[in-house]
Formats: sequence, C-alpha cells, structure tokens
Amino acid sequence: MRLFISYAHVDKVIVKDWIVDNLQVADHTVWIDDALMPGRKWRTQLAEAIVQSDALLFTISPESVRSKVCREEVEYAIAQGKPIIPVLIQARTPLPPLIQDIQYVDFSNGPTEDAVAKLLDALQHVSARDATKTNTSHEDELPMLDDNNTGNSLTFWMTVITTIATVIGVVFAAITFFSSGSNTAAPRYIPQRDVDVRDGPSVEFEVFAVLSRGEAVDIVGIDVTRQWYQILDNNGRLGWVTAASGAGRVRGNVGTLDIVIVTEEPSPTVEPSATEPEPTNTPTQEASSTSEPSDTPTTVPSHTPTDVLSATSTTTPSNTPVRVPSNTPVPSNTPMPAVASYPCDAEIPGIGGLLNQVHVLPSESSPARPPVQRGEDVIVLDDASDFGVTWYQIEYDDNTGWIPESYVTLSTNCP
Repeated sequence: MRLFISYAHVDKVIVKDWIVDNLQVADHTVWIDDALMPGRKWRTQLAEAIVQSDALLFTISPESVRSKVCREEVEYAIAQGKPIIPVLIQARTPLPPLIQDIQYVDFSNGPTEDAVAKLLDALQHVSARDATKTNTSHEDELPMLDDNNTGNSLTFWMTVITTIATVIGVVFAAITFFSSGSNTAAPRYIPQRDVDVRDGPSVEFEVFAVLSRGEAVDIVGIDVTRQWYQILDNNGRLGWVTAASGAGRVRGNVGTLDIVIVTEEPSPTVEPSATEPEPTNTPTQEASSTSEPSDTPTTVPSHTPTDVLSATSTTTPSNTPVRVPSNTPVPSNTPMPAVASYPCDAEIPGIGGLLNQVHVLPSESSPARPPVQRGEDVIVLDDASDFGVTWYQIEYDDNTGWIPESYVTLSTNCP
C-alpha cells in the first residue's frame, strides 16, 4: 500500500525507527516529508501525496495533536475519502475530536511485536475493503434517465446535486489547505534567554556570537533534522541557533523554510599540549672560580702548601656530582591510579520497561530520542549543564542522546 505518514517533527526519529522501518519491511510504500522536492510549494506536494496514497497514518503525540499542519493533513485526507489509521506513540495523549471515534493502534510502549502485528493487520483490512469497493458492480450507481419513469429521473438529479456539493466541498478544503501557508514573510526567532550562535547546525561547531534575550532576528533556513534554525543576525551575519522551544520562540510560519545542507565539518578543538617546555639555548654562566689567573704574582707564605691553593681555586660547584646511596631503592613498577575520563560505563536503573527521557540536546524542551531500556548498560560520552541540571550524553542500542543525571547510575571510571 501507499501510505502517507502525518507526524510532528519533534517525533521524527521515533516515527522512522518505530513505524516507517517496520512498514517498509512489510513492503509498504511510505511517504514522509523527507520526499519534499526543493523549488516547489511544500503544501502542494503534501496534497498531491495524500491524493496518491491509499491511507493516512496519523501518529498521535501532544505535539502532533497541537500541530496545525497535521490537522490540515487529516482533514484533507478525510475530504479525499482516504482511510485514517491513528497510531498512538505517546501514552495519555488526548485524541483530537476529528478522530475520537476511530480505534487507534497502541505504540506507546514502543514497536512491540503485538503493536506491529496490529498495525499490519489494520492495513490488510483497509486494503481488502478497498479491493471490495473496486470489484463491486457499478450498474446501480447512477440510474438511467427514463422519460416514462419520473422516480428514476428525480433520483438521477438528486445524485447529480449531491455529487456537485461534494466536489465543491473538496475544492473548498483544498483552497483552505493551500492558502493557509500563503504568508511569505520571513519568520522571526526571539530568544527566551541568551542563546549561542554557531557556525553550523551542531553543538560541535564554534560559537561566534550570542543572541541576547528578546533580540529578534530573521530565520532564513532550517537543517535537515529540523533541530537548528539558520538566522540572519542584526549585523548581517548568518549563523545557527537551536530550535529547542526552551531556548526561543518563533513568530511566523517555519513550514515554508528552505532546508539548508551544511557540508563543512566543525573545526577540531585544539587540545593543550602536555609536552614539557624545551630548554632554552641560553648559556649557563660559569662560576667565577674558573676564571684564568692573572699575571700578577701571588705571594704564597712559605708555610702554606701550594697544592692546597691550586685545588681550591679550580673547583666548579655546579659540576659536583650528587652521589645516591646504593642502598636507596628506586621504585619502578609502582602502579599509577587510573584517571577517570569519558567514555565510561553506566547503567539505566530499573527492571524492565522503556524510559522516555532521552533527548536530542541536553534540555527538557529538546525533541525526544528513542527510549532506552531500564536496566540496560550504556556508555557515557560527555556531560553538559542546563539551568543547573547535569545531563549525560549516552550511547545505547546504536543510538545516542542526552539524559538527565537522575536517570543514570555512573560507574567508578566516570569523572
């Protein structure tokens, strides 16, 4: 089947890992907004993809329920007569009125075997229902016009009027869908606190400026992960700021932003050298006792041996060797204590179950990463602080993300 996935961008990683991958394994063709072509209106492309799809999957989370674009996608799919399959990806999310009467597939505990099986079974029923509609005889859809049969004539015109009303409704929905994004004014980014401006869309890029709280700037682009905005500051410089909602708010429609591909790599951090400084070539001044004797004869008392004076005058204190007693042991195999550093080992405390506390960036407002299993061993890569809370960057199940310190038990080899 050709499936259109409607989701909030903060859920993109979860949607891909939990839903898209399993659908593609089952030979379904999946359309998400990664397929949007540059240079064309994105709303037009969304509408075309919905029309060409066999069904729409609406992933339910607090963010998608609040998303205006997601609501428009569902409304347009309903107007086109497309089946809607809700997929719950975050527990206890109130369902929007538009789909409250439709049973959802529960993925709130992750892509469990039971959840994936129920989703594939729902799609199979949708496919079978569509096939039944296609194979149904069309002889009774429009009665033939008969001058001798007034009833048939009335039924025919009622059908025509109903069809025209339906077409008008679809056209109105399409016009509303397209026109809602007609505002081409550049959206503005307004920091809620001091925000770093970087050379690229990653914390690995250097910070070259800081936006003060309330210093509004234009947003001119967005990165492919939609986690960073490219901004034009008030000095005419391009830079990148985090799209995390806790850092700043956006005024305007970011849905029309161009995706900016950054190919340059972040500059490597120069580590301080631990090499001892090289000795200088400044010559060491010899002791004055090594100076050549003058030609002035020295009167030596007859009772003083001359060999004593000679030995005294030629002694150089700086070259006197320091003799080490032979019985002093020199330690050679004494083990040095290990210095704790990253990466190091850690554990997610608990027994069983998924923990939805991993984020893209070290902030509660940052988008979520796939959950980590309680009781799992992880690797800690780095740490950071956000408003007094320590966060750890962890590696787990081929994923990386940031998690608050209260959810991690560090080993003794961690800093």
